[in-house]
Amino acid sequence: MKTIINKINQIDNMDDLNTVIGALRLKQKSLRAQLAAEARMIFSVGQTVNVITRKKGVLTGTIKKVNRSNCVVNIKSSLYNVPMSIMEIA
Repeated sequence: MKTIINKINQIDNMDDLNTVIGALRLKQKSLRAQLAAEARMIFSVGQTVNVITRKKGVLTGTIKKVNRSNCVVNIKSSLYNVPMSIMEIA
């Protein structure tokens, strides 16, 4: 990693820097898509999950619908759109 950072620090024009930034954004996008696909395979409708929040701690609910990156979760008779990144199987 240090060699990559050193090479980036040696870039002396904006065109090359913008090329590197574009490549990094594409890689980041593909990694996020891969993580979302893995999460979609883990969660299914009817499954009981724990939702980890900052303010209220851990809430337990049931998945009602699985979307691209969120799930609709029934928590205490209310429906919430919850990112898969803060959910875990109960």
